[in-house]
Amino acid sequence: MSPATIQTCFSFMRTFAGWIGKLRLMKPIASYFDDPALHRRSLVAAVDKTWRTQGVDADAVIRDVEAHDRHAGASLRLMQAFGLRFKESLMLRPHQDVLTAQQAGRPADGPARYLDTHRGTKGGRDRLLPIDTPQREAAVAQASRAAIGPDDSVSDPRRTLAQAERHLRYVMERHGITRAGLKVVPHGLRHQDAADAYRTMTGQLPPVAGGGAVDAALDAQARQAIAEHLGHGRPAIVNAYLGRPHPGAPASSPAAHPNPDTRNPEPQGDE
Repeated sequence: MSPATIQTCFSFMRTFAGWIGKLRLMKPIASYFDDPALHRRSLVAAVDKTWRTQGVDADAVIRDVEAHDRHAGASLRLMQAFGLRFKESLMLRPHQDVLTAQQAGRPADGPARYLDTHRGTKGGRDRLLPIDTPQREAAVAQASRAAIGPDDSVSDPRRTLAQAERHLRYVMERHGITRAGLKVVPHGLRHQDAADAYRTMTGQLPPVAGGGAVDAALDAQARQAIAEHLGHGRPAIVNAYLGRPHPGAPASSPAAHPNPDTRNPEPQGDE
């Protein structure tokens, strides 16, 4: 197994141990390996993996996918608009998982609706994502059209989840959404969502894309908000999307900056 796969399996086992009340069942992952290289993976992006960097017009490609398969197209739109994971987009039930601000327990003077993302998430962590842009409104509307019945997910109801995942990967290959084809994968839309959020919050491209130095407090605040939006418990995980913060960035009080966390202010559990 690759280090990333080992880390994922270990995370599953640790979550299960918590479910059965045996939190000490799993030792630290390093206890199971003589060579740390077998389980350690780099969590700092060295290459910008957004579709934009590869010169790929996401909207044009997704329109082609939509013409071929509306379920696959709706999944990609959700990944693009909300930064959802592959499985999260497939398992979303738009007729059930779109909440009003009141249902979501959010202020009435904020976004009117939220996406309740809790199916297919890592560790079963729930997060509420505001439906606060025309792009997100359009993605939710398209997902609602793709999900035929009130209890259906975005994936084709004639397929099991495993079959839907395989079919979506087939559609991606058919349209060249692979490293060998267009040199992008669906997960790159998640990277692009994180990069766009970082630029909105800080005024700079992320470090991995060549952005300039950002005030240390503002950088940390943005990374925390992006980590929560993406469903990660630790802001350090965001290094895998944005790159490491610039060393020696100027620091000032966070109070000097507006709060950039307009997405999901509630912290999640550990990754």
